[in-house]
Amino acid sequence: MKLKEQILRYFFKRILARNEKFKGRHTGETCYIFGNGASLKNMELGAFSDHVSIGLNFLCLHNDYRSLNIQYHVLVESFFFYPYVRNPYTNQYQPNVLGNLFKKAFRQHHDITLFANISNAFGSRLFKKVFYLYHFGNRQVSRKASDISGAFSFMTSSLYAAIGLAINMGFKKAILVGCDYMFSPGRIGHFYTSESSIRTTGPENLYEKLFMECRSLIDLEVITDVGVSSWLPYQDYESLTGRKIRYRDNVEIVDPAYLKILNRAFDLKQQPGVIYPTRSPG
Repeated sequence: MKLKEQILRYFFKRILARNEKFKGRHTGETCYIFGNGASLKNMELGAFSDHVSIGLNFLCLHNDYRSLNIQYHVLVESFFFYPYVRNPYTNQYQPNVLGNLFKKAFRQHHDITLFANISNAFGSRLFKKVFYLYHFGNRQVSRKASDISGAFSFMTSSLYAAIGLAINMGFKKAILVGCDYMFSPGRIGHFYTSESSIRTTGPENLYEKLFMECRSLIDLEVITDVGVSSWLPYQDYESLTGRKIRYRDNVEIVDPAYLKILNRAFDLKQQPGVIYPTRSPG
């Protein structure tokens, strides 16, 4: 381990030790992990209230967020909760529109436990129940570095972190909803944008290493709105829930105030998805 990582590990040891209480908390249970894919426009979140849910990223913007049995939320973007951010698309420092939006939206959910990247430890103090995760140089996902109280290599994205978290908590199965990259073909898009999802044609499995590392630790399954998944066992929404697909656009499932802020992020090139079909009204 590099000297920098050793220093960080010493400095944050007590903070990470707080995660010990989550280990084995849900032994033998099943959970849902909710991504942000456009397939959520076709599904009613209330159909998934029978198990504990782990939400990812901007799921808290969805009007039906609390219809889930949502107990945990994961957002592991580095330095996400600070007032200003370097925009990777423009290489400029700008007001952190997306980070401020998340803080505004999540602040009302004080009962939900948030897991964040430890780089945000000095920017996320507004949240009452926030815990931190870090990789300490273990950037390639590995079951040998899967300790939420120490070196946690499941930090490539919030989905990786949620699966690693579910393993630590003892869940025997995680059902992935709104994780459209795992469809065959994969789909790109988010529930909070106005665009329909875009199909990708690449045959590669972007999560092959992740699945390989955790296949003996937790059972994974995907819920699709239409179509199949080639990488994991899957069920389609209608067969699982007995409910028909009902499409709703982003303006029907996200608060107008949040959409306006998202549109500001789009204007600043902080997020690529189009929020309104035409230009924002103001």
